[in-house]
Amino acid sequence: MGDRAIVYATWVSEIPVGNLSLKRKALKRKTEERWGVMRLRAKRVCVRRARVTCFPLCAQTALRFPHPVDHWLVIVVQNRPFQLEPEAIVRQAILTEAQASHFPLLLCPASHLTAVMHIAFQSEWNGSPNIYVLRIGGTGPTQVTDIPAADMQPTWSATSQQLAFISIREEPVALYVMNADGTDVTSVFNAAGNATAPHWLSRPPAPKRIAFTSQLDSRFPDIYAININGSNLVNLPRSLATDTQAAWSPDGTAIVFSSNRDGNDDIFVMQPDGSEVVNLTNDPAINLHPAWSPDGTRIAFVSDREGSFDIFVMNIDGTDLVRLTDSAAADVFPTWSPDSTRIAFRSDRDGANDIFVMNADGSAITNLTNHPANDDQPAWSPDGWHIAFQSQREGNLDVYVMLVDGSGLTRVTANDVDDRPPDWQR
Repeated sequence: MGDRAIVYATWVSEIPVGNLSLKRKALKRKTEERWGVMRLRAKRVCVRRARVTCFPLCAQTALRFPHPVDHWLVIVVQNRPFQLEPEAIVRQAILTEAQASHFPLLLCPASHLTAVMHIAFQSEWNGSPNIYVLRIGGTGPTQVTDIPAADMQPTWSATSQQLAFISIREEPVALYVMNADGTDVTSVFNAAGNATAPHWLSRPPAPKRIAFTSQLDSRFPDIYAININGSNLVNLPRSLATDTQAAWSPDGTAIVFSSNRDGNDDIFVMQPDGSEVVNLTNDPAINLHPAWSPDGTRIAFVSDREGSFDIFVMNIDGTDLVRLTDSAAADVFPTWSPDSTRIAFRSDRDGANDIFVMNADGSAITNLTNHPANDDQPAWSPDGWHIAFQSQREGNLDVYVMLVDGSGLTRVTANDVDDRPPDWQR
């Protein structure tokens, strides 16, 4: 076996591998209870040139993937693609054999995974733009809206039970909410001025409000917030300027946004009711694309204050400004990893638009895609192991998923229409 391997993992009571079925009792398990999970003594079984291994669990893995009672955690390690069950593989990692022993649950059959992940996106698969939900490792996307007009910009609620989206099924362009399976479609905002860019209140367990952009009260885009039942509509930072790119803080106590109310595009923050508006950047350059870190302590954004568009980070009060990227190219769309330690972004510094990742201090900048086609809109998976993005490498926009080191690249939509942009289930 080479020094690189493909790792599969699952909780099972019986392991089907080709025509051979390994019963749990044949593995002679030894168990003990720690951190409320089953720990296993390593046991290897040779099956058709693959190694089936029961690894002990670590506390971190146990918290992410609780085990079913009386099941084994089984790892298959080999140097060629291998599938435990047809169409059942959910996640994939290519890593050294030594690394595999430290990360035993990197890829799981969907039938046994306790933290199944989904991606929502818009596609013209059946003629007009509609919303689809893709279960990673499943048999294909599920169409959850079906109208002849257009449904766009799907975004998951913090509880992963609902999707907000923009639709032109009626005039004007309106904001809707539905269950993740497409049921209970509800009109939230349907008034003159249109709606775009919905962003859920992040605070679980009951995100009841959505921020969005509309021209309801003026010819300039403003930021509004509304309850998901359509009540309590508020024009938040009302001004004769362009206010866009609103994003709730992780704890729901503030909203960051971009505005040209002071003459140029700056990053502002305000209270959820629109009060106490503060200019955080206050710089004559262009400042855009604000993004809260998931731990709520910092805001990343894009600015051309040094001549080209680079990524900066600051405290939530605007202090401790740090320039993270320094390139003559355009570094844009910063997106935080779930643990706030890394930032993915799009850059054309190597020619085409590629997806890059770096540490939160700007170190270790890495081109993950490095492809002559345009790659865009990076989105982190909730567990921080994967990044989804859209790419034109096959001629039209498709959704791809890769590991955070750029390996394990998978095209998860495959058709001749545009599929975009990916939004992971929270």
